[in-house]
Formats: sequence, C-alpha cells, structure tokens
Amino acid sequence: MGMIVLRMRMEQRSLLVEVWDDRTEPPAIPEPPSEEGGQVEGLAVGSVSKAWDYYLPGSGGRVVWAELHLPHSLGAATMGES
Repeated sequence: MGMIVLRMRMEQRSLLVEVWDDRTEPPAIPEPPSEEGGQVEGLAVGSVSKAWDYYLPGSGGRVVWAELHLPHSLGAATMGES
C-alpha cells in the first residue's frame, strides 16, 4: 500500500475521522466474532461509531470516514473551543 492520509476534526461532542488511501474498492467489513470467543483482526468501525461511510473523491483513491461520540468530559467546550 502507498500513502495513507489521516484527518481528524472535533465538532462539539463528536470526533470526525477520515482516512484516505489510493484504493478504490469499498472497505472490507470484518465478520463479527463467533460466540465461541473468536477474535476479529482490526477494528469494526461500525461497532464503535455513530455513523460511517466511504466516498471516492474526484482526485482519486477513497476516503473512509467515521463519526465517533465523545463523552462530555472530552467535548470541544472542555478543550478550550467554543
């Protein structure tokens, strides 16, 4: 794999995370762990995010994004932003 670009932006009580890479196929969604205690390699973004998706920008590659909920103690208001 070539270059990967990560961008994060805090908005009130959410953290928006975007990852760009040079691929154009949809992101692979891992299978959930089995009830026998199996493990999943990687992170299932859908299980930890409020929303997520991907898009193909006009400049090429793909961007996978996720919106993560922040607890009140980590919200933008407590980080000196308004």
